[in-house]
Amino acid sequence: GGGGKGMRVVWSEEELERAYNTAKAEAAAAFKNDGIYMEKFVEEPRHIE
Repeated sequence: GGGGKGMRVVWSEEELERAYNTAKAEAAAAFKNDGIYMEKFVEEPRHIE
């Protein structure tokens, strides 16, 4: 794994494009591959069984 390299938390729609482009550029520089994926950020996760 990348150890969180390129991870961004985006709090508003206005931030999304800049954060997306920054993460892609960082991935390309670090891994020679600009492929990224997005997932939902869960601010206060709880483990439930």
